[in-house]
Amino acid sequence: MIHNPDIGWETADEYLYGNVRDKLKLSGGDIKAVQGDSGHAQADMVTEVYGHILDEDRKKNAQLIKLIKRELFFPFL
Repeated sequence: MIHNPDIGWETADEYLYGNVRDKLKLSGGDIKAVQGDSGHAQADMVTEVYGHILDEDRKKNAQLIKLIKRELFFPFL
């Protein structure tokens, strides 16, 4: 168990998952860079296990773009 002051105690797996998640977000989704830092033998492992994180960001970005377009083109609605 590892103590994280922000969330309390977490397992080594939870810590690794959070670490890889954060690196993926900070690197803009650079899977090869994260693969090397996290010690995974192949990039496929990173995409299979952590790929949904990038999907979540992609969906959020699409929603933000849709909102911005609506505000730009239909400000009176």
